[in-house]
Amino acid sequence: MKTKNIRKMEAGKEPKYTEWKDAEQMHSECVNWLLQLEFIKNEHRFIMDLIDKFFSDLGEMNHYRESSSEINELNENRLEVEALIEKMKKHNNELVILVDDEDQLEAEKAVRKDHQVLAENVEMAMRNFGDHKRKFFSILTNIMREQKHLFLIRKQ
Repeated sequence: MKTKNIRKMEAGKEPKYTEWKDAEQMHSECVNWLLQLEFIKNEHRFIMDLIDKFFSDLGEMNHYRESSSEINELNENRLEVEALIEKMKKHNNELVILVDDEDQLEAEKAVRKDHQVLAENVEMAMRNFGDHKRKFFSILTNIMREQKHLFLIRKQ
């Protein structure tokens, strides 16, 4: 399983080295990415359940604008993750081009380029989800603190 380093020039930038992986490595990455994206998809479901549970509080208590913006961002991220899952499944099936005995240099080059683009997209989607999740949980934590505070005031 050797990898090759290929120098790639970009206009106005320093040379960038791109590591080309063999089909087995790329398949392993695809499987790993799919597992991570499926996990994020499950986390989206969990967060949407929390939104359903706390929806009335998200709309009240001066949190509406902030929470509705984060809910919209989370929904956009959910759609992006679902689209990436489909692209990843398709790409994983296309990796066969790299192991068949036919010389399809242009097709192989396209698959490798797709793999690199998918790697960047997965990284960005995971980072965006983490950012939005932290922001949403911060809003939710504040709401829960306010509820607890109001409960204690009512109890006294």
